[in-house]
This record gives sequence, structure tokens and C-alpha cells, in this order.
Amino acid sequence: MDIPQFICRNLLTTTTLELPFPLPIPITIREVTLGYSFTNPLHNRITATFLTFCSTICHDLPISIFAIFYVLVCQHLSTLVKSFGKKIAIENPERLLSSYSSIKSTVASIDNELSVLVLLSVAINSFWMYVSLSAIINPDPRIDFPHRVVYFCSFISTLMSLSAVLISATFVSEASLEIAEKAEASFGNANTSKFLHLKFLMCVEKEISMTIWKMMPIRRGLILAVTGTIFTYVVIFKDL
Repeated sequence: MDIPQFICRNLLTTTTLELPFPLPIPITIREVTLGYSFTNPLHNRITATFLTFCSTICHDLPISIFAIFYVLVCQHLSTLVKSFGKKIAIENPERLLSSYSSIKSTVASIDNELSVLVLLSVAINSFWMYVSLSAIINPDPRIDFPHRVVYFCSFISTLMSLSAVLISATFVSEASLEIAEKAEASFGNANTSKFLHLKFLMCVEKEISMTIWKMMPIRRGLILAVTGTIFTYVVIFKDL
């Protein structure tokens, strides 16, 4: 047997090797392997490290990338709607109606593609917020202070990601509400066609908004509703 093979075999069979740093992983490997674990502590740590790596690659990274992408998309759409609002006082209602219809169709097509991903993002973030918050308030003595700090940081980062997605989406609907207010304020202009102006007003009254899987328009109070629901279920299941 050559020296590299001998060293590798000793590393895999020893029971005294300890990693020099704590891992932000569950209390025992059994919690994520349906009750199964290795007799060798090193194998448990290797498995836990692998699961942590998979969690980062398959959950944390995609969720963070989507949140950044969605925020940028919503910021661009809200800027587009706000720039349209500056044209209300200087352009005729016919061109305004055509431009506004084009903006609405653009937002609707983007929302059709992203609304399902928003639903998945909200569901996954809500689940991990529930798990983190449950671990923080869990009186189990096996959950020591360093682990509670890890869960608290996970809760805060997940909450910030969810808030960024939902709040950025509200900017689009709020920008469209400003359009409706500006259109109503300019209704008394005698130099424009009353019929076209009224038709434009009826169009802008239909709010432009991003949705969660085309089921629920995203409003500013949605983040409070989601957070409050999570806190409620954590308290309910804790007392069971």
C-alpha cells in the first residue's frame, strides 16, 4: 500500500479527528437523514458539510439570485411607469392611451413569466423563516447559543430577501396609482377630447400590479401579513 492510500484510509477510519471550526448545521445528522447516522463521527461531519453545501447551492444561491433579479425588474418597470406620468400634461390622450396600454401589456407579460417564481420564493422563504424562528424560541437545551445565533441570522437574511421581493413589487402598483391621480388632476383641460380623456381615465383606474401566481396582487401590507402569519403558527405549534 502506498503512502497516500494509507493516509486516506487512516483519515476515514479514525474516530478522534475533529474539525477546527463549528459548522452552522443541525444539532445532529439524524435530523436531516430521517434518523440515520454513521458510527464514525468524521463521516457524520462530512455528510453534514455536504448537506450544508447542497443547501447553499440549491436553496440560498438561487433564492438570492432571483431576489436580486426580481428587484431589478420591478425597479425598471416602476421607472418606466413614472416616466410615463411625466407625459400626461404634455401629450394628447390618444397617444397616452396607446403608450399606457403598451406599458400594461409589458408588465402583464413579465408578470406571467415571474409570478410562479414569486410564489415559490414566498413559500420557500416563509418555510425557512418558520424553521429558523421555531429553533430560536425552542427551549430544547441541545440548541445552544451559537446555533441560535446561526438561526437568527438565517431568519434575518430570509426576511430581508422576502421583503426585498415584495416591497419592490409594490413600487410598480404605487407608480400606477400616481398615474391615475395625475390623470384625474388634468381632466379639466379644455384643449383635449373629453371622450378620449374619459377613456384614458377608465384605463388608468385599472391598477398595474405584480402578482403572486396571478392570484393575489402584491401590496405593501403583504409582508406584514406573511410575517404575522408565521409568528402566529410558530406560537400555535410551540404550545401543542
